[in-house]
Amino acid sequence: MLKTGIVYLVLISIVYLLCFRKDAEKGRASLLAARQTLWRMAPLLLAIFSLIGLFQEYVPPQIVHSWLGAENRFLSLLNGGLIGAVAIGPPIAAFPIAGSFIETGAWPP
Repeated sequence: MLKTGIVYLVLISIVYLLCFRKDAEKGRASLLAARQTLWRMAPLLLAIFSLIGLFQEYVPPQIVHSWLGAENRFLSLLNGGLIGAVAIGPPIAAFPIAGSFIETGAWPP
């Protein structure tokens, strides 16, 4: 995960350098827009990561595995669909939460 983040940062840095070379004003505007987006999303990201931490600490992996494990695939899909339908949120929240489920023993269809 760390390697992927570093690769993304390097690629983004290269793109920004090319952008500044072509048009510095648009590059600055892009950085300002990115900063504003980050500030707007920071509380949501903090809440999501806090909930994931609480989930990983207080919900034993055996419970996740029994509800979403590979033993009963139909019931796992049904439970996952019901949980997903109730916990509708932004897509940025879905990936860390799904990753947390898979790490604790959920069956990925």
